[in-house]
Amino acid sequence: MKVLVSGGTGFVGKPFVRRILAEGWRVTLITRDARHAAPLAHEHLRVEEADVAAPDQIERLARPGDAYDAVFHLAASLQYFGDRKALYRTNVQGTRAMLDLAVQTSARKFIYASSIEAMGTVARQEVPAPADRACTPISPYGETKVLAERLVMEAARSRFPAMALRIGNVYGPGQPSFMIEIAQAVLHRTRLLEFLPFYADRYIHPVHSDDVTEGLLAAFRSDVPAFVGTLAGEYATLGELFQLCGEILGQPVSLRSKRRLDGLFLIARREFHKYERHMDFITYLMAGRGRRVHRAYSIQETRRALGFSPKVSLREGIAETLHWARRSGVLPW
Repeated sequence: MKVLVSGGTGFVGKPFVRRILAEGWRVTLITRDARHAAPLAHEHLRVEEADVAAPDQIERLARPGDAYDAVFHLAASLQYFGDRKALYRTNVQGTRAMLDLAVQTSARKFIYASSIEAMGTVARQEVPAPADRACTPISPYGETKVLAERLVMEAARSRFPAMALRIGNVYGPGQPSFMIEIAQAVLHRTRLLEFLPFYADRYIHPVHSDDVTEGLLAAFRSDVPAFVGTLAGEYATLGELFQLCGEILGQPVSLRSKRRLDGLFLIARREFHKYERHMDFITYLMAGRGRRVHRAYSIQETRRALGFSPKVSLREGIAETLHWARRSGVLPW
C-alpha cells in the first residue's frame, strides 16, 4: 500500500504510522517540522515538510507518478477556544488543500480525522447520541470540524470514497493525556479532584490510541463510499474514571458535597478562559451549559459500516497508560 498521511507525528498519527510501516506500507508523511518525524525513521517513510493550511506548499507535493491508495488527513489545530480565523485556516482550508492534493495524486480514498467535538455536548437522556443527530458544537474548534466534515462529504459525492471519523478523547501510552491529569489529581489532590463533585456525573468518551489505529485501518479496508461516524471506546463518567485510576494507583477516591460558591467560581473561570482563549481539562469539562454537559455517543453506526469495535477496555487501557507513565517518569508513584 502507498499512502499519504498528514499529522503523522501527533498523538493519533504516530502509532498509526508505526503500525502501517511495520506492515510494509509505503508512507509519505506531511509535517511542519521534519525533526518531529525522526523517531519514525524507516526505509519506507518519505517525509515532506509543509503546512497543510498553505496551499502553495501542499500543491508542490503532487509529484509526477504519485498515486496513493489513500490519504489520511490527521493534522489539525486543537485550540478549543482558539481564534476562529486561525482555526478555520488550519482545519477547514487545510482540509480543502488536502482534498485537492488527493485529487492531484489520484488517491483512491480519503479518510479524515474529525472529532466528537463536531457533535457537541448532549443531555443525559440523549446518551449515547447517534451519529445522525444534528451537530451543535460548543467551541470554535468543534465548529471548524463540522465545516471540514462537509468538505469531505462533498468530495465523497463527486471525487472518491471518503470518511470522517469523529474521534473521542484519546489516551494511551506514549504521550501525556487527560488520563495522566486524572491520575495526578488522585495522587496529589489537585484542583481537578477538588472540584470533582461538580462534574463527577458528566460523561466523556475515551478511546485508546490503539483503537484509533484499528479504526483508521477499518475505514481504509471498508468499501463504504461515504461515512461519518464515531470512533471511540467505552464512555464513562468522570467519577468512574477517577475511581478506576484510584484503584490502579492504590489511592481511594471519595466525593465530598458540592459547595455553591465552587460552582459559581467554575462558571466564572470557564467564561474567563473563553475570553482568554485558554483551555485546560477543568474548563473542557465545564464547557457545556445547562443539561447539555455530556460527551457520549453511539458507535453502532461505525460497527455496522466499518466492522469496527474497540478492543481495549477502559480498565486495561488506563492501567497500561499509568504504568507507562510510571516507567517513563511522567507520573512517579
